[in-house]
Amino acid sequence: MVYYKNPEPTHYLRSHSRNMAFRLANASILCNLDADNFLGKGFARFMLDEFSKQDNIFYTNDYSFNDTFGRVCVRIEDFILISGYNEALKSYGYEDNEFPYGKALWCNYPNNSLVWNRFRLPVYSDQYIRFHQQTMRIALELMEDDFAEETIFSTGLYLFTKALECIGRAEQKDTLSKILQQASADNSYDRGIIKKTLNEIDTIEVLEAFESYRNENTNEYSLELANWLDQVIEMLKIVNFNVVCHFICKVLGLTGVSHIIIVELLYKNYE
Repeated sequence: MVYYKNPEPTHYLRSHSRNMAFRLANASILCNLDADNFLGKGFARFMLDEFSKQDNIFYTNDYSFNDTFGRVCVRIEDFILISGYNEALKSYGYEDNEFPYGKALWCNYPNNSLVWNRFRLPVYSDQYIRFHQQTMRIALELMEDDFAEETIFSTGLYLFTKALECIGRAEQKDTLSKILQQASADNSYDRGIIKKTLNEIDTIEVLEAFESYRNENTNEYSLELANWLDQVIEMLKIVNFNVVCHFICKVLGLTGVSHIIIVELLYKNYE
């Protein structure tokens, strides 16, 4: 059993807490069951049998009874592929309604309102999954069981910097500039919070950190980091740098605001 507690949130974040629980799980099949629900006898064996017989499926309830929407079983690679629960939904409810999707078909499990869904995986799904998993491995290696907010943010800084090095030097500043231009046109970002946070950060210290990251001896890279950088290069053949950054933030649980702050700091490195 894994017990994890984050004392920093001022209120319960349903989607984030579920995403963290699933990310910390060490299993190929993930199951969420709300505390006010219960399962019938033989449920675990039934799920194992069903997942062994069919590939592209997940299980949830049929939404015919209130307060049972939190039941879901899914393969870890599929959970990763759809980026888990939507953390933009911060109020009570609806995150579990949105999570499962596709055409629902009945399965025959007595006394439990479960259905199974088939859904198509997008092109490059295997590559996305491998990259997500490798990003999780390198993040855990870098954090060394320290999940403090500062450590997570610093890990994001480090991985953004290393990913940027996979782009040609002449293109790096222009790439960062385009991300910031897009963010300026996006009203979903709180520019006030971004500006306030940047003013509170010791920019000189951060820029010194960037330089140390960029001057690291590649011969001293861990195997996990070397493998991750290889996958970044492969990902950049099919997506842009900003998408890679989104993946990093998803794994670390960083917000969109943190994403833009890190890009802003990287851009300052070129001024």
